Amino acid sequence: MEQKGWRLSRSKRVTLCSPCFVLFDSPRRRYPPKRFVTHFRKKGAPREAAVKSLEILEKFDFFRGGDNSLRNAVVQNMTHVTLAPGTYTLHEGDPCNAIAFVGQGRIRVFKIGETGREITLYNVQEGESCFLSVMALLSSRPYPASALVEAPVEAVILPPNVFPGLL
Repeated sequence: MEQKGWRLSRSKRVTLCSPCFVLFDSPRRRYPPKRFVTHFRKKGAPREAAVKSLEILEKFDFFRGGDNSLRNAVVQNMTHVTLAPGTYTLHEGDPCNAIAFVGQGRIRVFKIGETGREITLYNVQEGESCFLSVMALLSSRPYPASALVEAPVEAVILPPNVFPGLL
């Protein structure tokens, strides 16, 4: 069984082997270590998407510095998405039921004023997450603005059941 490894950071390495992915917590071991962070296989998810998802998550401090149980929970619940420009991720008043961690691209968050003009609040770019969606999710309130993809986005989506471990 041939194995290929991708270095995600100084301390983490992903090793792909058939038929699953293993995220090890040591970058220099050649053989599967006795202790590993997680062992997973997403049904129907291509290997490249899983590796890309892990590369995106490595850009965020909560994942890089998280303990093994947190990293396990995140990896077990993550979903990799690719969004084309012009796609609305949320409209004002929508319920927020997931948080996107952007790996590349740009999402513009805006409100529509009384005159019908769009007022840009901020942009969510590589290595960022939308502050308003986090607040809406944690407070169980509707999303207070709209979010539009302006540049092709690759992101990792996490559902709300993961967030108690992040706090």
